[in-house]
Amino acid sequence: MEVVVLKQALGVDVSKASLSMCLGQIQGDLSKNFIPGSDVSNDQDGYKSLSKWLKKTSALEAKLRMVCRTCYARVCFTRF
Repeated sequence: MEVVVLKQALGVDVSKASLSMCLGQIQGDLSKNFIPGSDVSNDQDGYKSLSKWLKKTSALEAKLRMVCRTCYARVCFTRF
């Protein structure tokens, strides 16, 4: 039986030296599937590797949109 993919999103963790990626999918039965990718270098060769992996792994034609998020949490302790 063919797996139907309703939606997918690529998560990329960016560091100075490398990119870590994972493709998340919501399937037709509403189950979630996560496909981890290997780390690639944060340079032109790494971008090419990421693009090849995404074309091979993606179930849907990819429209690439970028959302930059930075989250830093500060934990404060208060004595009563």
